Amino acid sequence: MSSNNDKPLKPFFCRIGNKTPMMKQILPCIPTGYTTYVEPFVGSGAVFLSLPKVNKEIINDLDKPLINAWKLLKTAVVDPNKYDFPFSKSEYDTIISKEKKRDTNKELVSMIQSFVNKKHTKPQNKLLSYLYVCCNGFAGKGRGNIYKSYPQFNRIAKVNDYKMRLQNTTITSEDYKKVVKKHDGLNTFFFLDPPYEKSRELYKNAVIDYIDMADLLSKLQGKFMLTINDSEKIRDIFKQFNITPVKVKGQGNAGIIGKGSRDELIITNYKLGDEEKQEKKEIKGDGFSASLTWKQKFNKELGYDKDEPHDKEELSDITGIPIKYLDEIYDRGIGAWETNIESVRMKDTFKKNPNVKTRSRKLPKEQWAMARVYSFLGGNPKQVGKGKPDHDVLVELVESGII
Repeated sequence: MSSNNDKPLKPFFCRIGNKTPMMKQILPCIPTGYTTYVEPFVGSGAVFLSLPKVNKEIINDLDKPLINAWKLLKTAVVDPNKYDFPFSKSEYDTIISKEKKRDTNKELVSMIQSFVNKKHTKPQNKLLSYLYVCCNGFAGKGRGNIYKSYPQFNRIAKVNDYKMRLQNTTITSEDYKKVVKKHDGLNTFFFLDPPYEKSRELYKNAVIDYIDMADLLSKLQGKFMLTINDSEKIRDIFKQFNITPVKVKGQGNAGIIGKGSRDELIITNYKLGDEEKQEKKEIKGDGFSASLTWKQKFNKELGYDKDEPHDKEELSDITGIPIKYLDEIYDRGIGAWETNIESVRMKDTFKKNPNVKTRSRKLPKEQWAMARVYSFLGGNPKQVGKGKPDHDVLVELVESGII
C-alpha cells in the first residue's frame, strides 16, 4: 500500500466522458502559480488527480452518489483484506479459468450483482459497491445492472494513494455557480468540464445554461479552463474567450486504437501561447528517448510517466476496448513465448536475436504478453496489418462497431 501523493493518479471511479483521452492537450495548457484549485464538475477527477497538490483544493459535483463515493474514498479503509469482496482471488481464478469470457463471466457477474444489491453498513463495502456500479455497469454511468466481471482487486489495493491525495481536499455537492462565486480569487484556477450539449441521457443533472455560464466566467478574478463539445452554438456563446479546437481520437489519443474521433474545444480566459511554448520545452526534455517501446509510446500519447504500468482492466477502461479482446492478445503473447522463444525480445534491449533460445535471457513471459497488448493498442502494422498475427482481432473490433 503505497502513499506517494505527489505522483499523478489514474481515475479511481469510471465515468463516462472522463478527460483521460484529452490529457495530452489539457495538461500543458494548465497555468502556473495558482494556489487554489476548483473543479465544479469533478466526475472521475482525471484532471484533478493528474495535477500536483496546491494549498486549497475543492472538488464538486451534483451527482450525490458520486460525491458520497469520493467522501468514502477520502476516509477509506486501506487494508484490502477488510473489504468483503463477493469472491476471493482464488475463487475468481478458478471461475475465470473455465471460460475465456473474462470480462463478462456470468457466474462472477451474478455474484457482483448480489453484492451490489445488498444494503451495506461498512464504509469500505459501500465504496466497493459503488466502484462495481460505476466500473462494472454500463459505460461508466454509475447506474444500471452489472454486466462486467472485473473483480476490482487492483483498484482497492491502491486506495491508500487516493486517500492520501484527498487528505486536505474539500468535497462538496452544490450548484456550480455557487461554488465558483464562493472560491473565486486572483490565485484561483477553475477547471470546468460540464455536461456537453445533447447529453441529457447520460447524466442526471445535464441541463446547463451555457449563456449563464459564459456570463459568470466573464466576471472571474481567477483563471479558468473549460472543456466542451465543438459546435457553432458553443463557439458563439463563448466567443469573448480564447477558443482552441482539439481533436480527441477514441478513448485514447493519436495512434491509440479506440473509438472514433470527436471534436472538442478548450476555452480559457488566458492565452495559451506561453503554455504551448512550455509544452514544446517539456516534450523535448521529457525523459522519452527516440527509441520507445509500445508501452512507452502509449504512455507518452496519454501523458503518463514513461514506464507507468497499466493492467488489462485499466487499459480496457482507457481505450474502451472490451477486456476479452485484450485477454486474447495477451494469451497469444503467452503462447508465442512458450512455443516460439526466438521471437521474444532480449532483456534490456529492443533486439530479439533469434539465435538466443535461452529463456532466462529473454523478457519474462507475462512482460512479453503485455508488450504484445501495448503493440496491438498502438496499431503496430507488423502485428495488426493484413496477414499479420492479430489482424483478425482488429477486424472483429471494426466489424462489431467497437472502433
